[in-house]
Amino acid sequence: MTKKILFLAAFALTLFACSGDQTPSSFTFDDIQYWIGEGENRAMLIVQWNDGKKPDALAYGYRWSGTKHGYDMIDDIAKADKRLFFIRYNDPAFGYAIGGIGFDAGGNNYVKLSNGDPCVSPIDGSITTDGYDFDDWKLCDNANARWQAGWYETGYWNYWVTDIIDSKWEYSDLGASSRVLKNNSIDAWYFDINAFTGDDNSTYYKCMGPGKNCDGRNYFDIITPVSKPK
Repeated sequence: MTKKILFLAAFALTLFACSGDQTPSSFTFDDIQYWIGEGENRAMLIVQWNDGKKPDALAYGYRWSGTKHGYDMIDDIAKADKRLFFIRYNDPAFGYAIGGIGFDAGGNNYVKLSNGDPCVSPIDGSITTDGYDFDDWKLCDNANARWQAGWYETGYWNYWVTDIIDSKWEYSDLGASSRVLKNNSIDAWYFDINAFTGDDNSTYYKCMGPGKNCDGRNYFDIITPVSKPK
């Protein structure tokens, strides 16, 4: 067991070790290592779990032509890289809600999740649930995978966006299904573990209301570009 743990730790360090690790204010598109899609437009996807594990935040690059939305980016990336996976609910009134995001550094496609029912595996990088029950979804038995999910109780995935890389990251007033990507835009997902503990601790309450003047970059830590799987 000790040898297995040491191997997994060494694997993770090899996977992410990169001199491109930078703070949000200095991270650029030139630091991206893994690009998904093709086209004349480009965008960046950043995910930070706030789970006490390293790396703090991971970044992908995304290319496309025509019209794409924030949901398309995370969905297309998860389909291409099976290490990334997420839970979604398709609300007829608002489109897709994303309430759980995970990453399995091993990339063995063994991840399973459950909301109390039998464990299921993501298909093409995602699982569709039938309501806003994201707080109930847990990893079944893969302790090495990263996972955060929540909606009402355990936390909340804050959705920060910007269309200019060196400008303020705004708290999105649209869901990922409605957010239209622009060339050089950034979508940054941040799991707020304090989302429902009060204004003093929660970026959700401090930054989502009218008149708030928060910059999402201030809440993200070191960003590491995801390496292309071998």
